[in-house]
Order: sequence, then C-alpha cells, then structure tokens
Amino acid sequence: MADWNVATGNALAAQIWAKELILETPDMIMWSKFMGEGPNNFIVTKRELLKEQGDTITFGLARKLTGAGVQDDSALEGNEEVPDTYSDTVVLAQWRNAVRLQGAMSEQRSSYSQRDTAKELLKMWMAEKIDGDITVDMTTSPTRVLYQGTATGTDELTASDLFDLNLINKAKSLSRTLAPKIVPVQRGNRKLHLAVFHPDCEYDMQVESAVWAEAQLQAQSRGDDNPMWTDALGFWRNTILTSFENIPTASTWGAGSNLNGSENIFVGRQAGCFAWGKEPFWVEKEFDFGNKVGYAVGAIYDHTKVVFESEDHAVLALRSIRTNVAEGA
Repeated sequence: MADWNVATGNALAAQIWAKELILETPDMIMWSKFMGEGPNNFIVTKRELLKEQGDTITFGLARKLTGAGVQDDSALEGNEEVPDTYSDTVVLAQWRNAVRLQGAMSEQRSSYSQRDTAKELLKMWMAEKIDGDITVDMTTSPTRVLYQGTATGTDELTASDLFDLNLINKAKSLSRTLAPKIVPVQRGNRKLHLAVFHPDCEYDMQVESAVWAEAQLQAQSRGDDNPMWTDALGFWRNTILTSFENIPTASTWGAGSNLNGSENIFVGRQAGCFAWGKEPFWVEKEFDFGNKVGYAVGAIYDHTKVVFESEDHAVLALRSIRTNVAEGA
C-alpha cells in the first residue's frame, strides 16, 4: 500500500500553507481583535482595494451637528446646518521577507525541520510587522497628551508618577470634554474605550495599585475566569485594558532626564484606518535543481492614525513613569 505524500514544492502544499497563513496570521496580530469593517471599531478595516486597482483610499468623517435648531414655527428653510466634514488617506505599500535554506545536506544534519521552522518564523514576522506598523502610527507625534499626576510635560514627571488607574480615570473624563470628543465603541450595551500600555505599566498597575487588585477581586466574576488569574487584564470604567510590548518607552524623562517612561495610549472609535491591498501571501521556490528551497511571505497594506485638521481624531497619549522590570528598577 502506498502513502499519499504531498512534498514540499508541490503546488497543493503551497496552497495549503497559504490558506493557513491567511487564517492564522490575524490571530497572531495583537491589534486584530480591535479591528473591523464599519465605523463602530477602534481601527476601521478597508477591503475595497482587494478587488479594485489602486494604492490609495481617501476616507471621510462628518462630525456631529452642533447647531441649536429652530424653535416652534421659526423658519427652518434658510437656517440649515452645514456639517463639518474632513478627509484623510491611507496609501498602500508591499512588504515581504524570505528565508532560503542552505540545501539538502544542511537539512539532513538538523535535528529539527528547517522548513517548518522557516515557515513559522516568517508567519510570526508578518504578524509582528503589521503589529509594529500600527503601533508606531498610533503612538507617533500625538497632538493630545495627558500626563500622570500633576505633570504637564515629561520633564515634570517624578519617580512616583507610575501608571495607575487614576490616569485612566483622567483620560475617561477628558474624552468627553475634548473637542472633538473621543467617542467610545458600542459593544452590545457597553460603550468602550481602549487603553494600551507597556508591560512595565501593567506590572505597576497590578503590583503597586491596591485599587486595581481590590476592583478585580470584588467587581469581576469569582473563579478561574477572573482576569486576576488569566492573561486578560479586564476593564476599568468601561475601558478595555491591555498591555503590549511594542508600546514605545523612554529612559530620559524627569527633571534629571534619568527616569524610565512609557508612551501609552487611550483610544476611541475610528482611531485608525487599516487597508488591505493583498492579504498575506505565500511563495515557495526551488533552487539549484531542487537541492535548495526558499520561502517568502508578504502582504500589501497600510495603516494610518486618523488625523483631521491636524488633530488626532480618537487617540489620547498617556505619559507615565514605569518600573523597569528588565533591570529590576
């Protein structure tokens, strides 16, 4: 009896891996859980250019009407309100990476599958590339910044200005009074914002903040699904709390330029726009009469933080000092 073997290089093998790449890569992208089509998302996903030619999508925003309207039988005709509309663009680019193996003899010496390892590493690279690009966009050149404690700049932060729930409280309250407001995303009956901060700040919040520990024990469900016992961080004032290692950090804050800081963010509805031109794709190629094999991964996409009239639409930067866990200081 003969076994049916689908060898590397077989067209069917490439198709199977390409399908797995498309299905699995989104699960590896941190931001994917906060992305979706339609305006009621933290990051709005655009797919128009998957089916059409072009490299640019221009998207618009109409802000809420602010006029008083007319009363009773006062004339409405001639007193109509003109909506404030703005636009921004996202421009696609292609990103690729590849691994080529040395050859059949090199593979023979290995105690592991170089081919499977190369595929997994490229899949991870693609996910981290997308995550990194989104994070850079969302944290770079903020137009609205909130500082921990009473500081009004990074040079005024002190060693005691560690990230805690008071900063989330301030951001939540400020989100309703800013112009424009940072509007929450609607999920069922809940109106949610999102806070993304560095793991060092997660440590400060969980270890240093007695308020956080008490809130999770008393306000969350008891048992194994309580966020205290899982990787989930939970909610605070209808704000999703999550940590991410790509959040930028600093080591020169404070009056003495010697304190470790973190450039965290507070996010609302339509904070970013992500556009696909071509979803993650996979290429296998043989070299040297089949002795060598190479793998390539790529995608065509772009992301932009939504900015209208030179103002971040739904991102508020949160600056705080952090414990440098890596150095134990």
